[in-house]
Parts: sequence; structure tokens; C-alpha cells
Amino acid sequence: MYTYSIKQAKNTIKEGIRVYLEKNKNGYVMKEVNRLPFYLVGAPGIGKTELTSQIANELGIGFTSCSITHHSRNTVLGLPVITHLEGKEKEVKYTEYTMSEIIGKVYEQVELGYKEGILLIDEFSCMADSLVAPMLAFLQTKNIGSHVLPEGWVLILSSNPPEYNKNARIFDAAIMDRVRCINVEFDADEFIDYAESKKMNSKIIGFLKDNKNYVHRVIGTGNEKEIVTCRGWENLSYCLDGLEKYGVEIMPALIAQFIKSEKIVEDFFKYYKLNHQVADSKDYNNILEGKNLNKIAEKYKDVPYNNKLKVIKFLYGYLDMTCEKYEDMMKHYDHMLKQYDFMFAVNNNISNLKKPKNTGFINPIDDFDSQDDMETILKKRRDGVGDENALLINRGRGDADSYEKEAIDDILLLYRTKLAMGEEEGNEVVLAAYKEWLDNYLDRLKRNQITENDVITNCFNFLEMIGDDLLTENFFNMLNTNMGILGVIGRCRNAKYIEYGKKVKELCNIID
Repeated sequence: MYTYSIKQAKNTIKEGIRVYLEKNKNGYVMKEVNRLPFYLVGAPGIGKTELTSQIANELGIGFTSCSITHHSRNTVLGLPVITHLEGKEKEVKYTEYTMSEIIGKVYEQVELGYKEGILLIDEFSCMADSLVAPMLAFLQTKNIGSHVLPEGWVLILSSNPPEYNKNARIFDAAIMDRVRCINVEFDADEFIDYAESKKMNSKIIGFLKDNKNYVHRVIGTGNEKEIVTCRGWENLSYCLDGLEKYGVEIMPALIAQFIKSEKIVEDFFKYYKLNHQVADSKDYNNILEGKNLNKIAEKYKDVPYNNKLKVIKFLYGYLDMTCEKYEDMMKHYDHMLKQYDFMFAVNNNISNLKKPKNTGFINPIDDFDSQDDMETILKKRRDGVGDENALLINRGRGDADSYEKEAIDDILLLYRTKLAMGEEEGNEVVLAAYKEWLDNYLDRLKRNQITENDVITNCFNFLEMIGDDLLTENFFNMLNTNMGILGVIGRCRNAKYIEYGKKVKELCNIID
């Protein structure tokens, strides 16, 4: 099945409408019967309606829309009225129908001066059974009853696929043969570009840039029901902008009204709190980097305790987010190292090593079926060249190291592909490349953890300069509740943490 991104679908329909509305001295070049309606099919909330509105605006033509689910047979066909016809011998009475509400909305636009335009009928696949026959005729003849769609108006239909809507019907050949079907596929980068052009809330844009897999997610089966759409993010943006003006505190419950995923709400709330603090963001950055600590400490020394606590909570929130990422990366490294050890054992006929369980880290990408493909990709991987748009893995986390993880997964897949093909030559090359990536990945991970360990040290130094024992105790206790942060502290043997821990222990011994 051919699919389009939103941008591609927009361009396709836009150019198609230009062709439909092309004129010569005799009127429209293309006959009405040949101007097939466009039928957009795609997941909910990805921007199908916005797409058609933008096309109309850019072409300078009219636009009106309706949802077919809101209509009954009477509102589509119109209501019956008795008409009198004066004949030569007697008066004849017969039934006519008032104008359909759908056609009526178009004529309202025509009266406003839009002789050409777009009529969008949304949720087309969810129409009532009684509307199938009249809508089939509408697609073919562009008229409902005796009322015709104005000649310069183009019909666009849109629907969600059946997997997203249990009421959606699958149309037979009679309808599908009368439309230009465009299957739309979601593209995160396109939505982020759109969000920036609309000047949506900067925290939402920043969060989605770091977590592109969170832009759109609709899962409606089993226990994992999640509804996260572009429409939801846009509506949340408008709400945040309004509430921030009044200084209203944003809580997870509010975010959950728009973003129906507990995990994504939790992650966005953390990000939002980190990027929406009362204190000067430059102060936070300087504390994290260990710059001007004396000057900043003097600034906050005499402020109310609750304000100082907000600063500490921000610092803890930063560490919580970054150190959790490194814990996940370490788990990923351990898993991939086991995979390497098993592959090495297979290649060297060592039989006492069990195959590790697949814990969900392997990315099912395309197979490669030739020696040339394998050598080309391995060379690119070893030279640090690759596909920057590859799918992110590791349980959907959008961190900066996902590309390295994918490169390792690519090499693993190449190795498996070669084994499946029965080719032995080149296995040593694959293993060597795989091990090199593992070593580089671990080295980068250690360097990043050292950086975060320095941040922890800088935070303790800052607290010492403030001189508030209760504040330092609270920070210490926060760290002790977080396994990700403790993992970094333990692997790096953070001297400040150990020093403070000894003081606490000595104090406890004195109390005892």
C-alpha cells in the first residue's frame, strides 16, 4: 500500500485541485464527472482537517466542513415538501426536498463570494447505513436530490482506518472506484515544523524534539490504551499559554486531559518543571556547570526556605532525568554485551554459553541480502556515517545515544542475516565491528556519567556555600530515593556524597 506523509498528501491534493479548477474560454477544462473526490485515510489527530483548510487558504478558495456522523437521512437529503403543479386539466401535487444541510453550507460560502472551494466531509466511513446509497450517488454526480454541488467546488472525504474506529466501515469497489484514495502516514518531524510555525508552547516543542516517538501514539487494544495525537499537543499548547499568563501552577492532571498516556504525561511534566522555574535559568545552568557558585549562593542565602527548596528540586529533577537515561543505557549495554558474547561463542564453537533472552532492545529493521550491502554498511558504521533518520529504539526513549544503539543493532542483524544465508566468510569482520561499537558506546557512557557526577559535586558545593543544613539534608535524601542517581554516584564514587554520608553516620552514632 502506498502511503503519504501529511506534507506529501497536502502537495498532492493541492496540485490536483489546481488541475481540477483549470479553465479555458469554454469554462473548466476537466469535466465534472472526471473530478474524483479525494479520500484521506489516516490515524486520528494527525492533521487531516487542518491540511484541507491550509490548502483552501493557500489557493485562495472557500472552505467548509462537516462530519457525516452528525447527519441523518433527513439532514443529508433534505425534508419533503409538497409542491403544486398547475396542469391543463388538473392540479398535480408531488414531493420535493429542501436543500441538504451539507450543500446548504457550500451555498452560504458562494453567497460570500467563494465561487470555488473545498467541501470536506469528515468521518466518511462512519456514515449511517441509510446514507450509503445517497452518498454513493453524491460521489458520482455531485448532487443530492435536485441540489447540485457548485461546479467550482471540490469534494474531499476523510476517515480513520477501522483499527482506530470500531464504527468505521470498509467500503466496497463501488465507492473506492469513485475516489482518489490517499493513505496518510504520520511524520513527527513534519508536526514539529508545523508547531514551530504556529509558535506553539516552547516547552512542548522542546520536549517533542527530544522525544519524537511521543508526538503521536494511538493504542486501543488490550490494557495499553493510549491516545496521544498532534491535535492533543496543539490544544494543550493553547491551554498552557493561557494559564501561564495568569501564573497558574501546571499539574499532571491538567496535562492528562489532553495527553492520554500516563507515561508520556509523567515524562512531559518532568520536562515542563525543569524548563518552567521561577528562578533565573542562567543561575541553574551555572550551578550545574560549577560556575560563579559563591555569587549565586549569596543571591539565594537569605531568600525564604521554600524558594531555596524550589532551586534544589530543580537540580534534583535535572539529575533524575539524566541519570535515569544513563541507567537505561547501561542496561542496554549489558544486554548487547551478552548478545556479543553469545555470537562470539557461536563463531568459535564454544557451546557452554546460553543464548540471552530478547528483552525488547533489538530493532527489527530491513534485512540485507548481499555481501556488498553488508560491507558498505559496516564501513559506514565504522566511519561514523549513517542514517540520521533511523527509528529510535530502547522502549521509545528519544535520547542522544539512540543512534549508537541502532548502529549496534544493525550489526547484530547483519550477523544474523549472514548466518541465515549460510555464509561463514566475513563473520570476524562483523564481530570486530560490533565489539568496536560496544567499546565506543561504553566509553561515551562513562564520560557522560562522569559529567553528571561533576554536576552532583557542584550541587553539594553550592549547598555548602548557602550554609543551610536542612536544605542539604533534603537534597541528600532526594538522591537516596533515586536508583538512577545512586547508580552514577556508585560507579563514579562521588567524593562529596560519601563525605556527607559519613557526617550523617557520625551524627546518628552520637544520637545513639
